[in-house]
Amino acid sequence: MGQGLKQRLLGVVVLLGLLVLLAPAFFQGGESHPLATTESSVSQAVAPKVPEFVQSLDIAPESTSVLPPDIAETYYDNRPGNDTEGYLKAWTLQLATFSDKKNAKRLENDLKEKGYTAYTQQFQSKKEGYLYRVFVGPEVQMDDLLKLKKELDKEYKVTSLIVKFTP
Repeated sequence: MGQGLKQRLLGVVVLLGLLVLLAPAFFQGGESHPLATTESSVSQAVAPKVPEFVQSLDIAPESTSVLPPDIAETYYDNRPGNDTEGYLKAWTLQLATFSDKKNAKRLENDLKEKGYTAYTQQFQSKKEGYLYRVFVGPEVQMDDLLKLKKELDKEYKVTSLIVKFTP
């Protein structure tokens, strides 16, 4: 291919590129529409009143030595009874989540062989497709589940989650 032919082809490519970029401006008639703007009144923020400096405060110091023993009770509401849907209140331990069903079933079977009540639930993730959660329980007494959590976390080297049991 000769040097002159290469230059002509390059010129044609450049002209076509310019035509593609500038053609829409010619076909729209060159009319320009100004942006519609509305005036909005911006209210000025009022600074809150700052109290004057106080030399000493007469506030009793808080005791930080011991937390109340019923934190788990208030957080999990472990009183016996039924929930709003009429089911017995129960909790379960979410031990692990797997993307491979075989791994989830292997852990479930291992837990069952050791005498735990284990089950698997499948759910669909937006990013990873189907995932499989392995649960142990359910337990009605929160104290029993907390002991079980401590035991399984240590044995399987995981940090399990306590979740509300939904049948």
